Parts: sequence; C-alpha cells; structure tokens
Amino acid sequence: TRINSVNPFNWLSVGKELRKLQPDIVIVRYWLPMMGPCLGTILRIIKKNKHTKIICIADNIVPHEKRIGDKAFTKYFIKPVDAFIVMSEKVMSDLRSFTATKPAKLVPHPLYDNFGKKVSKEEARRYLGVGSGEKILLFFGFIRKYKGLDILFDAMSMLKDKPYKLLVAGEFYED
Repeated sequence: TRINSVNPFNWLSVGKELRKLQPDIVIVRYWLPMMGPCLGTILRIIKKNKHTKIICIADNIVPHEKRIGDKAFTKYFIKPVDAFIVMSEKVMSDLRSFTATKPAKLVPHPLYDNFGKKVSKEEARRYLGVGSGEKILLFFGFIRKYKGLDILFDAMSMLKDKPYKLLVAGEFYED
C-alpha cells in the first residue's frame, strides 16, 4: 500500500483497503506532527473494522522544531492508537502529556553496530587525509540551527591553537 501524505483522497483509499484486510495489528511509525492528519485518518478508518489493534513506534511526539498545528495534529494521530513503543524517557514524557492512560512501553533506542571493524587512529587519519599533528573536531548529526554549530564555529575562531580541521558527518538543512 502506498501512502501519499498530502493527498486526503489517498488517505481514504488506503484506510479502506487496510480496513477490508482486517489485519490483527497495524504498526505505524510516528516522528513528525505533519504526518498526524494523514496517519490519523488512515488509522481511524482501519479501526472501523472493530478488529485491528494499532501500535505506534514513536520516535518523537513533540518535534524539536515547533510548527503551527503540532499539538492538534499529534492529538489527532494519538486518538486511534491502542498502544505505544517509545525509545527515550523524553518521548515517554511527551506522550504522557497527551495521554496518561494508553499503554506505552519504553524500549531504549538501539545502539548501532554497523560501522565496520575498528581501525587505529593513525589509519583513520591517513584515510581522512589528516596529518598526525593536526587537531580534529568531529561533528555528527543533522545540522539544524538549534544544534549550535554556529556557536562552535565562533568558538573555533577564538582558539589560539589554529588551525583545526573540521570534519562534519551529517546532512545540512536550512530552516
């Protein structure tokens, strides 16, 4: 089944298709309130079969970057969900601000171990083209305004021991 998050006619057809299938369980992932109207509508239609249980794996309940409608979209999404799995205490706390009664289980976010074999510092420096005497600063993650990368750049410019080689692993986003 294909979901088009901006086409309400698609939400209706996907919901009807899944309602007819009468699955025992539907597992849905939630990470962004903008998906609330789409997913909430589909789930409401599915629930009309009076059989299917809905379980949500919630990466976020309250987003890092606030937008108009976040609270209403999240409330709309949460209503047809029967139970939740969250991966942090923060997300659990955010969930409880919307619903105190629905079952929820905290399953800590998994550690990733798909990075390959460990290499020595010298081998890594060679691979990255960084000399043994150069100072390195690593920054990992999504680069957003609230992450403070601008503050890091300002701080680096004040350092007496220059230059630093900055290696950034992540994705750049503009707000």
